[in-house]
Amino acid sequence: MCNRHILLLNGMATDTYKNALNQAKADLAQQVEILGRAQDCAEKAEKAIVELRQTIAALQRLCGEPEFVEEDALGLTDAIRMAFKTAGRDMSAHDVRERMESMGYAGRWGNLLASIHTVIKRLHQKHEIKAVGNVNGKDMYRWMERGRNALADRAFYGGK
Repeated sequence: MCNRHILLLNGMATDTYKNALNQAKADLAQQVEILGRAQDCAEKAEKAIVELRQTIAALQRLCGEPEFVEEDALGLTDAIRMAFKTAGRDMSAHDVRERMESMGYAGRWGNLLASIHTVIKRLHQKHEIKAVGNVNGKDMYRWMERGRNALADRAFYGGK
């Protein structure tokens, strides 16, 4: 092969790479634009959610209804209960998140770990789980079995 053909082939390869580069830049610009629109939409949705939470809080007080627990409406608390019940071991909030992801609950909630911490605190206050110590700086919890002694448990914990 002569030098002229090698230069021609190199030129064609460079053109192919340049075309691919230009296409990648155009695709990136398009995706950045799509992301910007999605972020605008998310901001509007967040504002609407805040307003709806405020409306619900005001209306439930006027109606004399108990506190609305959003995680319960979304099924998060029940999913966390299931994670504890089926784990067969003590778990930290991080363990619960991993368990829930393995159960197919990944992506349903924005900041899953923060929500898990909130629900764990509530379940602990209701004596559905108990704190069993700290491992590597992480609080560990265990599901409280409620079998035959459920009525006694409710009486002992004030009907909770």
